[in-house]
Amino acid sequence: MPILDNARHEKYAQELAKGASQSDAYVAAGYARNDSHASRLARNGKVAARVAELQAAGADEAELTIAAVLEELKRIAFAPMPDEFVRACDKRAALVDIGNHLGMFKSKVELTGKDGASLVPIVTINGAPSGAG
Repeated sequence: MPILDNARHEKYAQELAKGASQSDAYVAAGYARNDSHASRLARNGKVAARVAELQAAGADEAELTIAAVLEELKRIAFAPMPDEFVRACDKRAALVDIGNHLGMFKSKVELTGKDGASLVPIVTINGAPSGAG
């Protein structure tokens, strides 16, 4: 879809595609703040189609960027050690970054205390911790 004929509508669509709220995009497009008008413009068929097009283009660019970063990390991680530009610490960091991206390393957080007890003391009505004498 080509750029919208109305410059304000185009600016509004671009701001929405960037992630702005409808109201903020409406103001950025040069309109006075009016939430109902901003919502109505978002439902406009041409504007909605333009926002979808811009978001799809942005997603493609982000995917290319992620792919390029992963390729570079793979190059560093799997480079032969005699390569004068790649040190062992660079290789390790690249492998960790790739592993994190692939979800190989899950952070584990302790949500309970010893034997499954609560980490936060339970307070009774009188204000004394539960189990206190």
